[in-house]
Amino acid sequence: MSDPGGDDSGPHWDDVVDVICVGSAPGVLAYGLCCAAADLDVLVIDPPARPDPVLDEFTAAMTEDLGDPEADPTLSVNSVRSAPVPESRTRDDFVGHRLRDWSARCLASPLAVLLTEVSDVLVPMCAENGESITAAVLGGYHAPLERWLRDRAAEQGLTADGELAALVLDGGRIAGVRLADGSTVAATAGLALPIGPEGAPEIDGSGDLEVAVVGRPFGRFARVELLRR
Repeated sequence: MSDPGGDDSGPHWDDVVDVICVGSAPGVLAYGLCCAAADLDVLVIDPPARPDPVLDEFTAAMTEDLGDPEADPTLSVNSVRSAPVPESRTRDDFVGHRLRDWSARCLASPLAVLLTEVSDVLVPMCAENGESITAAVLGGYHAPLERWLRDRAAEQGLTADGELAALVLDGGRIAGVRLADGSTVAATAGLALPIGPEGAPEIDGSGDLEVAVVGRPFGRFARVELLRR
């Protein structure tokens, strides 16, 4: 954790980290592991014991146009090539139906995560169907997935250290959290929030599959998938 310092005009922070992960859902833990692998300072905290209006409002705003998709327990397997995709001059991934469709698919997945900031940790890749994606690979897949993620998180020291009381806004954006003990922590690269139904789907075998957190360019939703390169 860093020296809180900061601008006197904004909130006072007792501590500063790069990323705050709320809860231990598979998608949240996986994203935390990606951030730790990128040498970011990650804090994991338990979800709030009582509803937080800011959290509820943010989640509602991010999902209000996605409908109510039926839960999809599929753990997707995709072939990718890791060479970065040239940036589209029109950025159709940002404005078109593709990003909304992807967000709805994540909302239906028990392996999803909702980010308060667009991630710099997920790097450009290209799916076998030619679609631009972003991803960060964690390592070779071994079932059961949820246990694999928890074991990896424990090895990295990514276990809950505090409980969320409320999200803290600064200039209209989510800047950090207030913990149940009253202390405040800023997140310079945003928060990772649980989203989607509970459950952890598995597939049989492992082969040459790699566990990855997969998103879309400019997107706030991501989910755990298995990649073949």
